[in-house]
Amino acid sequence: MVILTVLLAIIALILLLVFGFSFGTVTIGLVLGCIILALWVRHLGYQLLAKLMGLSIVTFLLSVLVVSGLILKEANANDQLEAVQFAVVLGAGLEGEQVSKTLKRRLDSAIEVLQTNSHLQVVVSGGKSLGASISEAEAMSRYLVSEGISTERIILEDTSTNTEENLSFSKSIIAHEIDDSGMPTIAIITSDYHMLRAKMIAKQLHLEPVGVSSKTPTTIRINYMLREYFAVIKTWVS
Repeated sequence: MVILTVLLAIIALILLLVFGFSFGTVTIGLVLGCIILALWVRHLGYQLLAKLMGLSIVTFLLSVLVVSGLILKEANANDQLEAVQFAVVLGAGLEGEQVSKTLKRRLDSAIEVLQTNSHLQVVVSGGKSLGASISEAEAMSRYLVSEGISTERIILEDTSTNTEENLSFSKSIIAHEIDDSGMPTIAIITSDYHMLRAKMIAKQLHLEPVGVSSKTPTTIRINYMLREYFAVIKTWVS
């Protein structure tokens, strides 16, 4: 029993050393801690409590596997864009007045799409965070222009603070840009791990989304996917 406890603790420590202190490593560490606790509760003779704890842990792990599978299914989205008029790039934070690495990857995917689909307009969506000098949308627009995208194709949505607002406010802007009363199909450009939830929210807003995913480095994808698990569950129950 002691050996197993030490082994699990070593695994948690190795994960922390390899991947650093992050949401993902903390989550895995908590799960390993719960397993250790359940084993000790069983060892001390509290069989019913140990079974309940074990069932809870297994249920949680199974739900993580199911949701992670759905996230991975949408992660490689590269849908057809012939019928699409508008693309929406979802914000992902700034570093000063520069786009973050995650946001740069999303914008680079947007540039590829815009270069091969000359009919598309793009909505860059993201407001100004506390202490920031410019909005995410402004920084995104600057980056696109610096890479050769015409300002005439860029529409700024610069008041949103989360994914729900990104899509809701972008929907309102697009509605003003079109002549008919029906909403067109939109292309959501976001990170691979984020695509599932983005499409879920878009459908809740009565949008018809297709997706274009930007790739996330494997070394950080696990962390983001674990964080996204809880966000997806929240979106499902809300």
